[in-house]
Amino acid sequence: NKVSFNIKEEDMHPDPQFVNSTVTFRFQLRFTNPRRPPLDYENNWIMLHSRNVQMVDAANADAILSSDAMQSWNVRSKLRYISIERLTEVLRPDDTAEIHFEFVTVNVADQLVIQAVSPVGFDFTTVYLSSEGTTDVKPPGVGRRLLWQGFTSGISIQDGYRNEVTLRVNFDKNEYVRFRLAGIRIPWTGGQALFTMYTSIVGQRQDEIELCCYEGEPPENPATVFQVPYRLQGLRAVLQSEWDQEAFNFPIASSMKTRLDEQ
Repeated sequence: NKVSFNIKEEDMHPDPQFVNSTVTFRFQLRFTNPRRPPLDYENNWIMLHSRNVQMVDAANADAILSSDAMQSWNVRSKLRYISIERLTEVLRPDDTAEIHFEFVTVNVADQLVIQAVSPVGFDFTTVYLSSEGTTDVKPPGVGRRLLWQGFTSGISIQDGYRNEVTLRVNFDKNEYVRFRLAGIRIPWTGGQALFTMYTSIVGQRQDEIELCCYEGEPPENPATVFQVPYRLQGLRAVLQSEWDQEAFNFPIASSMKTRLDEQ
């Protein structure tokens, strides 16, 4: 977590007027964020500007000329092995769906927030937990990569409103979480379902995943998320008599008004 730049005399501008306290150094670095988010007081960038004065004072070989510190960006670890599956068929707009969630955490957490981002129209107002406690029986059609170990216990509904639901949880680090939510109204328009999920502990965010996920994403650990089926729109039923159905053969009768006693 430390980078040093060695600037020699031949690297500096030959004109002394351009080598002073107003010189701005610009550079870019490419690196990987830590897997676990650092503590707030550790998440800082510290820069030290020192000069090697060994030729003058051997006891103080690196004299610090200036220094500064600034707060870094927030580092969030990612939820892994995500699978979100719709388990029930929704045939009418008022029907509710049951959804199976599973993923692996990185850090401990006491709260989980799930936001249904797309398609627009998810409603968690009547959501309830349909998997309570653990079970040794593997339900059909779930679990795809790791061994089934039962539903996760210690989960309860804290709040559900519109496209967001908040759960009270007791997740451990590197825990394989599985649970089901029912009473969810899904959109009547179709498309790839996208969810934003994040965990937290005492109000501090821990693990997250945003807009999860299109097929094949994230590249390093692809998730499986269901698609909301497209619905037929603008259906219109028209009652036609046998004359109307064969207007070419019955040009006069088909032009008459429909009589109620016709078959």
